[in-house]
Formats: sequence, structure tokens, C-alpha cells
Amino acid sequence: EDAKAAKADGFRGSKVKIGTPTVSGDAARLEAVRSALGDEYEIMTDANQSMTAAEAKRRVPMLEQLNIAWFEEPLPSDDIAGHARLQAQSRVPIAVGESLYSLGQFADYVSANACEIVQVDVARVGGITPWLKVAHMAEAHN
Repeated sequence: EDAKAAKADGFRGSKVKIGTPTVSGDAARLEAVRSALGDEYEIMTDANQSMTAAEAKRRVPMLEQLNIAWFEEPLPSDDIAGHARLQAQSRVPIAVGESLYSLGQFADYVSANACEIVQVDVARVGGITPWLKVAHMAEAHN
């Protein structure tokens, strides 16, 4: 219902929380959104660091099949290596940022190829200047 309201308000996409105990539970939710709103509507997913590496990996084929725009924070934020392995195995971009608070933390992710999308929160990272530094670093790495 939230995604339908977002589309009615003119948004071209919305984020859907995932991380139910089963892949089929997440798939049902995402398939319902995709079916209701069509292939052109962007669906982003957010797992809120709720998964193990194995749980996240099991969801990748389903996310790819549904043409999900990104898979946000699938693993705990301190598991950079796990994010890197997952990103290497997935066509769906991994997004991180809500739980990162410094240029150094973002640099660790970017240099490890542990994500394709950085979501920098200007308040959490310490203001406009560090935000710009993260943005420039990510752009240079791209």
C-alpha cells in the first residue's frame, strides 16, 4: 500500500524492507509490489543489517529476477569482507551508509569493492565537507 501511494504521489520508486525468516516471504512481498506497480517502477530493498552472509546470498537470485535496484545493508556494517563477497556474486548493487560515520569507513567499503552505492548521511558523517569528500572518493573509484 505504501508503494502504491508513493507511485500515486509521482514517485518512480520506493524502498521495501526485507529480511523475513524465509526467502519466500521476502519474494512474496516484492512480487506483490512488482505485480501491482509494474516493471518500470523502481524497487529498492533494505535489510537493515538483519542477515547472515548465507541468508543474503540466498536472496540474490530472487532480487536479480525481480530487477531490484539495490540491496541495502544486507549484513552487519562491520562485515566489509562479507559485503565484498556478496557484491562480487550479485548483479544487484549493494548499498551501504546508514551505519557509517566517517570518511575512513566509507573508504574501507569502496576500496574493498564491498558496495556499488554509498548513501552518505550528512549529519552522521560530520557535515557538508566530509560528505563531499565521500562523494568525490566514490566518484573517483567508479
